[in-house]
Amino acid sequence: MVKIINRTTTLAVICILIAEFTLVNAQVPPNETWRNLKTDHFSVTFPYELEPLARKAATKAEGAFELLTTRFVAYTGGRIQLLITDHTDSSNGYATPIPYNTIVVYVRPPMEGNLSHFDDWMELLITHELAHILQFDSTRSLGSLIRRVFGTAWPGWPAFPGLSSPTWVKEGLATYYESVKGSGRLNGTFFDSVLRTEILENGFPNLDQLSGASPNWPAGARGYIYGASFMEYLREQHGEEKLGEFVREMSGQWLPVQLLHNSVAKRVFGISFSEAWSEWREELSSSYQHLVDSVTSMAPLTNSQYITSEGYFTINPRISPDGESLAFVRSDGKSDVQLRISDLKGKSQRKLLRLSDLSDIAWFPDGTLVASRMEFQDTHRLRSGLIRVDMDGRESWISKGSRLHQPTVSPDGKNIIAVQDGEGTNRLVRVDVESGTIEPLTSFNPIEHWAFPAWSPNGRWLAVSRWQPGGFYDLVVMDNTGTVVYEVTKDRAVDRSPSWSPDGRWIIWSSDRSGISNIYAAGVDPNSGRTYEIKQITNTLGGLEYPSISSNGKWIYLSSYHSEGWKIARISFDMNSWFEPLPTAIRFTGEVPVQSETTSVDGETVPYSSLQTLRPRYWYPVYKTAENRSAPTGNGLPVRIMGPGFGISTGGSDLVGRHGYGLGASLRNTGQTDLAAAYRYSGFANPFFTLGVNQNHRSYGFLQNDQKGNADTSLRPLLERERRLDVSSTFSRRHTRNRSAATVSASYVSEALQLTEAGLGNIRNVAEYRMLELGALLHYSSARSFAFSMGAESGFSSLLRVRSGKHLSTINTLTDTRGADRSFDDLFVRFRVARSIPGPGFSNHVVSLKLSFGAAQGPGADSQHFAVGGTSGDELMLGNVEIVPGRRFLYPIRGYLEGVRAGKYAWSSSVEYRVPLQNIDKGIGLLPSHLDRVSGSVFLDGGNAWGLGLDEAGIGRQETLLASGVEIQSYVSLFFTNPLFLRAGYAVQLDQQNARSFYLRLGTNF
Repeated sequence: MVKIINRTTTLAVICILIAEFTLVNAQVPPNETWRNLKTDHFSVTFPYELEPLARKAATKAEGAFELLTTRFVAYTGGRIQLLITDHTDSSNGYATPIPYNTIVVYVRPPMEGNLSHFDDWMELLITHELAHILQFDSTRSLGSLIRRVFGTAWPGWPAFPGLSSPTWVKEGLATYYESVKGSGRLNGTFFDSVLRTEILENGFPNLDQLSGASPNWPAGARGYIYGASFMEYLREQHGEEKLGEFVREMSGQWLPVQLLHNSVAKRVFGISFSEAWSEWREELSSSYQHLVDSVTSMAPLTNSQYITSEGYFTINPRISPDGESLAFVRSDGKSDVQLRISDLKGKSQRKLLRLSDLSDIAWFPDGTLVASRMEFQDTHRLRSGLIRVDMDGRESWISKGSRLHQPTVSPDGKNIIAVQDGEGTNRLVRVDVESGTIEPLTSFNPIEHWAFPAWSPNGRWLAVSRWQPGGFYDLVVMDNTGTVVYEVTKDRAVDRSPSWSPDGRWIIWSSDRSGISNIYAAGVDPNSGRTYEIKQITNTLGGLEYPSISSNGKWIYLSSYHSEGWKIARISFDMNSWFEPLPTAIRFTGEVPVQSETTSVDGETVPYSSLQTLRPRYWYPVYKTAENRSAPTGNGLPVRIMGPGFGISTGGSDLVGRHGYGLGASLRNTGQTDLAAAYRYSGFANPFFTLGVNQNHRSYGFLQNDQKGNADTSLRPLLERERRLDVSSTFSRRHTRNRSAATVSASYVSEALQLTEAGLGNIRNVAEYRMLELGALLHYSSARSFAFSMGAESGFSSLLRVRSGKHLSTINTLTDTRGADRSFDDLFVRFRVARSIPGPGFSNHVVSLKLSFGAAQGPGADSQHFAVGGTSGDELMLGNVEIVPGRRFLYPIRGYLEGVRAGKYAWSSSVEYRVPLQNIDKGIGLLPSHLDRVSGSVFLDGGNAWGLGLDEAGIGRQETLLASGVEIQSYVSLFFTNPLFLRAGYAVQLDQQNARSFYLRLGTNF
């Protein structure tokens, strides 16, 4: 007779690490009808209906390739994947070299924000992203060797040294090169506004601050604005060729490039980045002081009365028809994007509605509002539509998913004119408010884009911004049938956000024609729509946009730019103070840049094939440490269970994310082979399916012979070999305010207990089990965090998991017999809720609650089914190497070891109060380290587990485990990577022993 001794409460998971599917395109719809077109240097993939746009993109890409490989760095890689997609109503793009060089372009003209100064938005965007690819792909000697051996396995130095630069270098270079043809963000005025206000208001950051990740204004745009402007300064001082030389020098370094930016800059530019930054700041300070003198000498500065004190984004002020209320949109980085209401002085502010983005708003005559709102049509397609909002915050759709935004309401409230996106451009449409019927006013024209329509008080005219080739982003007046009757402006400045005076005799708008965005006015003949005598209303040093005239005609409300962001202000509507426009900035005068050819590339398009990009592009070496375990009897020395193992892992995915897979294998020198393979199919978009097979070995304990004799000599190491076949299907539902998913799964499991005899290589099976497991998982979450958050701040999430396991290899006489039949049923439920509380500090105070509960039944639900205890944290991986260990527990209790209690019933809970402590935003020179925000919390954790344990021995359920403590949380950036969320805690067990412990973890607790 034999019996099993000392099965561990938790089994170390010894499995092959399957490379995560690097779906750079995870957002694009995999079930789109994709097609492909090849050029000399690009493989262009696009939805079939966008073929004309894709051919244009291919032409622009080849032109950008010639430009950048001549003026920046050379490229010797294969064809670059260029993915054209129209699945979201946002203007963006991105690039990555992993697993293969890929550029993704969202085909929506950027008519809002700081991207709006363009001659050809497609060319600008592709040039920017291609500059990234050329920098990221650039490598020499060591990096080339690593990539020849391992492929694209290692992001960053030494394989991809360009990825190991701070954001201001990466985005600075790309934004500089997007601007070399006369348009782009460096030739616009917003970057200048940011630098100018920072200098004049004493907020200019140091280089150590810029090298980290911080939500401090201008938040994610910091690297673009300061980086590009700094690169432009370096070009002026040392020549453009030095920028490419710097990239080439960095790509050939044998030491970690994160430590070498200053030294390499010294060799290339003759001055370190840190020294050049200080000189640049001094030059900016001097030049902007001269600008102040120049601006104030031409006209007095405008005095504004501030309505809001918040910075970040506080925009789109609109006065109600009765003249009593002010509506505006706010995103402060501390709470939801909101539609807010106040009185005309900004008092009695309240949140009217949570928004999904910085929406455009307008009033109806009855005192309700129309706003644009983004919403998912399915799991991948995000579309804008129009909603109506009453003063109680109730919303109803006027037109959902119709790609409408920037609405203006007719004087009678029956119709809306809005901008509709589509086909890589946009058009103006009329929307019937009651029926939602849409009627085009203009056509989808690839060389004409529209923005910011405003209906005149008499209902006859529309003031609207129009973009045309040559970078002419101008204000025009059209009749309500869509016919342009007068061009108010004709220059390369950005003229937008028009608004009418209540009598219909004036149009006011924002323009950056002087180099600084100010408010201008033009008189209008209400009968003909013709305008005359343009006047400048304001003279500012920051920037003014989004003007709106109050219904009594006495005030102009607007958004005013400062070093903290945009604030709502107002100035008097005083025509006597208006003056002749200041001279047009040099950047907007002179010859119009010659446009590149508009003909598209030839070549046949073919259906998209996943095989083009599905092959593995990398492999990782796998090393598994030997497993030793102390025998329960004997001298206490560890016994070798399994020797070390070596292996490989790889994986791949296709460009649009239809297929993804991972493969791995390892062999221990004691003979155990571990294998793993996983496959995911997303061709239906929703649901997706997964299939996995694997074989793993792990230590199980020891086997003891009951015969008399020396117990030590009768102990044999016992292994568990598990073979699994797993299939699952997941259906998900996405909304901008919540998300949910349901997964059903089935697994066939074969387990064998293996005894080692006469050497670790001699193994025989002593018991075998076969199981069929069925499972279902439901997940819902409305939890969210904000730019300054230190974890989830608001919302609710829940998870429900149900499993049933049937032991297939039990003989009939032992069915339902504990120890012989391993069948089980179990349930796991987890709830999390967070609530923010306004308070002092850089973010909200937060109260969080987490509760987990589990129950199991059946002969296989033993005393170790659920384990309670442990402090949850995330692992830190470098490739497939675990640099910092981490694990997420079902029933964590800080201050207690993992598995301190176990049973077939378990629960745990945690209550936490978190407060912001300090917004530090500091680094150490140009060393790759940065400490951003720090918060602190107090907590109370509790939990218990029972069932088939001490209670059956007559001792009864043990007392609840309780622990309290404090935590310090911080965001830390190392080596110019994404910031790590670091938690340091001190926990005290609230029992008789009163044990204390310190811990350090990565990742949030909630």
